[in-house]
Amino acid sequence: MSAYSEQPRAFFKGTPQQNHEIGVGSVLAAKRRLEWAQNGAAFGIPVVPIKKGSMQSLKQPRTLKGWRIRGWAKEFPGCNFAYVLTDDWCVLNVDKHPHLRDEDGFKSLLQMNVVYPIDTFIVKTSRGGRHYYFKSSGLGYTGNRKLAAGVHLLGQGHTCLTPFTERDGRRKADPAGLYLPIGDFGDAKEFPDWLATRLKLERSPQSHSDTMFPLPAASA
Repeated sequence: MSAYSEQPRAFFKGTPQQNHEIGVGSVLAAKRRLEWAQNGAAFGIPVVPIKKGSMQSLKQPRTLKGWRIRGWAKEFPGCNFAYVLTDDWCVLNVDKHPHLRDEDGFKSLLQMNVVYPIDTFIVKTSRGGRHYYFKSSGLGYTGNRKLAAGVHLLGQGHTCLTPFTERDGRRKADPAGLYLPIGDFGDAKEFPDWLATRLKLERSPQSHSDTMFPLPAASA
């Protein structure tokens, strides 16, 4: 955990059923979204505010400070938030595109002989995809690496939308809905051997990067 982050706050995480009942556009959804942004920052993952319906950052630089995140929530009411991944975290992004049959990440995982369920902290996207969070300190992975159709590994510098991110349904590819957590950061497991084998990771791997943000030091 970053020495510069606040301690993780105790907050009501809700059961899967309770979270599923929270409505898109509701005050409660915005509250939960802010809580999860602050909780990620407390685990050392910097945060930026994001314009709804896009991945456009509303403010720079990224921050670990809870008071600044709370200020953004007031400055941009109802905004989404994104984590900017650090060297300590990787996310296995499994997409599910109902309108693109050849981009079903779950079928790709089956072809990769991945055993379900994947035991770690998970965020379910509004399209039915999954973000699997893993601890990855010292692996040195950056950017975005495509492993198979609909399966990407996101590393340092890449953004990942927080739980309770809101999709308003204006785009056909993004049906209205919320990103819902399954567990929390305390449930995140170490980077798995099967994924390391798949990547054939070296200490300083070469990879392409399509990160949204160059990474200066997190703001105070």
